[in-house]
Amino acid sequence: MRQINRIAIATFFITGFSFAQVFAQEEGQEEEIDWDAYGEVEYAGGESKTFANAKIVGLSPARFVTIGYEQQMPYTVQYSTIQKDGYSFDQDRQDAIDNNLGEEGEVTYTGGLRINANIPVISTNSFIWQMGFNYMQTAYRFSEGGAVEGGLKEQLDGRSLHTTGLFTTLYKPLNETNFLLLQAQADMSGDYTLDNLGDQYLRYSAAVLFGKRPHDRLQWAVGLSRTYRVGAPNYIPVAMYNYTSENRKWGIEALLPARAAYRYNINQTSLILAGFALEGASYRIGELSNPTDGEISSFEIRRGEIKARVEYQRQLVGFFWWSVQAGVRIDYSYDADYLDNGDETLRVFGILGDAPFSMRNSLGPAPYFNLSISFVSP
Repeated sequence: MRQINRIAIATFFITGFSFAQVFAQEEGQEEEIDWDAYGEVEYAGGESKTFANAKIVGLSPARFVTIGYEQQMPYTVQYSTIQKDGYSFDQDRQDAIDNNLGEEGEVTYTGGLRINANIPVISTNSFIWQMGFNYMQTAYRFSEGGAVEGGLKEQLDGRSLHTTGLFTTLYKPLNETNFLLLQAQADMSGDYTLDNLGDQYLRYSAAVLFGKRPHDRLQWAVGLSRTYRVGAPNYIPVAMYNYTSENRKWGIEALLPARAAYRYNINQTSLILAGFALEGASYRIGELSNPTDGEISSFEIRRGEIKARVEYQRQLVGFFWWSVQAGVRIDYSYDADYLDNGDETLRVFGILGDAPFSMRNSLGPAPYFNLSISFVSP
């Protein structure tokens, strides 16, 4: 049943690319492309030459530095034993649990620190370069009770998964309306500590988009991305759509399939965003990742989750804003792969493919909240 639900979710995202009005990403995942920090981009020579501006009016404030905390409420979890060679789940997941291949429990705490920074490096008439940093901690606490040997509870209970990343974004206006966006990112994701950091935890993502800015209230772009947003590596189309209404009271901010939100500007110092985000990464579990014949083998949890959410942002003082976000976290994927010699496993949207997983897990939905404070652009 869960497999059918995930296929339906994937189909929803794929279908969404066909509808322009639906085209409307930070932590542990590719960073959001947010250019509201920059002003008009014009030729600095004698005769004025206007290029496509990197922003539109009315967008939510661009966040230079954000520090936050996120927590999920308790939820149930079903998890299986670990099979290094993988095994197929063509049958219902519950059948596998009834055959003693899994166990059900409760996660009482999931949460941790969130840090994100987006720093403009160069902003000229024909080129903008931005560098960024992100960190996400996700700690887990399980309820009392037994655990499948080598299963999910044994690996995560009382421990944390981390994502630390660096990214760069380039904005290149081509003329008055057309532009290119390029982004590259390197993330280190897993249960590492300062004592066992290594490049075996590194994963790379990238995106390239071509777009248009017809006027100062509309900006759209389409392109291609290599991403771990649903856990396993994927090559998927992406679409950006930013729009503000004529009265500047409402709009859309979206980068599909990563996120989409309806925006309502209450006034100049407060706004509401309502929508969803698709977040995730591939987390290497060090204790289960052992060298094989001199090569590094990797056991990785393919985490992907959908967050249906509402966010309220308000100016605190000066350029400091605070925000509160609340919603429901819905499991998209939390299965695991054993990568012999580090060879990746490709699946369409993380779920459609022939390669068997090495561990199957199912997380129940969970309400969550996020509190943060940001230093925003002028």
